[in-house]
Amino acid sequence: MVTHPIVAMMIAVIYSISLTGKKWRSKEVLNDWAETGLRLAATPIVVTGLGGALALIIQDTKLAESMAQSISSSPVPPVVIPFLIAALVNTITGSNTLGVLTGAAIIEPLLVEVA
Repeated sequence: MVTHPIVAMMIAVIYSISLTGKKWRSKEVLNDWAETGLRLAATPIVVTGLGGALALIIQDTKLAESMAQSISSSPVPPVVIPFLIAALVNTITGSNTLGVLTGAAIIEPLLVEVA
């Protein structure tokens, strides 16, 4: 029970609040902490969610399978393709996470063909 990630995080939050002394008892301080934490965490969560959604769209539309067939018949070594796709998507969107997730979604059907 204690090793569950949510329980462990709650224990860490309670412990960290206890280390601040009486400063946390103000509603303004707690609101400021929550606002700052949400502001810092929102961007990575949204980008990761968008990357996962794009990867699922690519897989569901069968685009990944057709690209995998094209890649498997090309003279380019298959090991280089994920890096090229991730670099291209990263250059277009500016997001490393989105590039990696998109590259993985496109390459996943290729792994079945190669293996």
